Amino acid sequence: MSELLNLAVKTHGGLDRWNKVKAIKVAASITWDIWYVKGKPDFLKNVVLTADTQKEHLTVDFTDQDKRGFSSRTAS
Repeated sequence: MSELLNLAVKTHGGLDRWNKVKAIKVAASITWDIWYVKGKPDFLKNVVLTADTQKEHLTVDFTDQDKRGFSSRTAS
């Protein structure tokens, strides 16, 4: 690891602490002009993103639209 990465990991509790994290959940509203241009101004409004740190899996819940999206990294 680079010196900067080592410092960042150490500052936030160390690698052992990070390895204990199973998921990160964020509630957000992502509104950019590009969504207006595409005709979907509220596409990423009121979403909940949940990242599984062990499986490299992301779930996006579109709370106002009753929809859910997934993204996973596949082994190659």
